[in-house]
Amino acid sequence: MAVEDVPFLIVDMSEKDGGFTFTTNIGETVDFVPDDRFEMRFQSRENMELPYLHIRDGLYARLSRSVFFEIVDKYGDKLFS
Repeated sequence: MAVEDVPFLIVDMSEKDGGFTFTTNIGETVDFVPDDRFEMRFQSRENMELPYLHIRDGLYARLSRSVFFEIVDKYGDKLFS
């Protein structure tokens, strides 16, 4: 089975201790502090830049649309500069 983009998708987020905890599509959690930044990558299929988050060991997860819009609405200026 080939991975088209990245092996994980961020499907949920919650605020925690001044940062966030993101949950992947396989239930793995990742802590994210305000000093972290998302990696923006251009995806030709979507014809736009999409946010990615380093999970572990060189593996990344893409934020789902719903999580992306939620975080942009609340914290966009701080996290996507």
